[in-house]
Amino acid sequence: MKQPEEQDSLEALLDRARPRLGRVLARYNIPPDDAEDLLRDVFLTLIFQRDRVSEPEVWVLRTLKQQCLAYWRRRRRVLYSNLDAELRQSVLETGGDSKRRERLRRQLARVVDSLPAPCRSLLRRRYGLDGALGPDPLDDTVAGEVSQRCLAALGKRLMESGVLDDLDPPQ
Repeated sequence: MKQPEEQDSLEALLDRARPRLGRVLARYNIPPDDAEDLLRDVFLTLIFQRDRVSEPEVWVLRTLKQQCLAYWRRRRRVLYSNLDAELRQSVLETGGDSKRRERLRRQLARVVDSLPAPCRSLLRRRYGLDGALGPDPLDDTVAGEVSQRCLAALGKRLMESGVLDDLDPPQ
C-alpha cells in the first residue's frame, strides 16, 4: 500500500508535469483514449521503479515520448500486416472473379516493379508474382524489418495509384 507522502508526491508530479505531458501527447497526435492508457502505464511503471528514478519528472516525460513512438510503431505494424493479408488474399484466392484477380495481379506487379530492387524481389515472391510464393507470415527478424519498410513503400504507391480501390469487393 502506498504511503500518504508517496501518493502526494505522485499527485504533485502529475500536477507539475501535466502541461508538458499534454504537449507530448499532442505532438505525437495520440488519441485521447490511448493517451490515458499510455499515461497510466508510464505512471504505473514509475511506481514500481520509483527507487531507481532520480529525476521523476524528466523520467516520466522521456518514458512517455518512448511510449508514444512505440504506440505508432505498433499501429503501423498492424496496418502493414492488414494490407499484406488483404493483398495476399486478393491475389492468391481461388475461385471468385478470376478476371478481377488477374487485373489486380497485373496492377500489383506494375506497382511492385516501381519500387527499389530489394523490395521488388521480396514482394514479387511474397505475392506469387513470379510463380512461387514467398514466406507467409511477416516475422519480427531483420527480414521482417525489411518487409515492413517494403510494405510501407508498397502501401504508399498503391494509395497514389488507386490500386487499393480494387481491393474492395465488388458491390
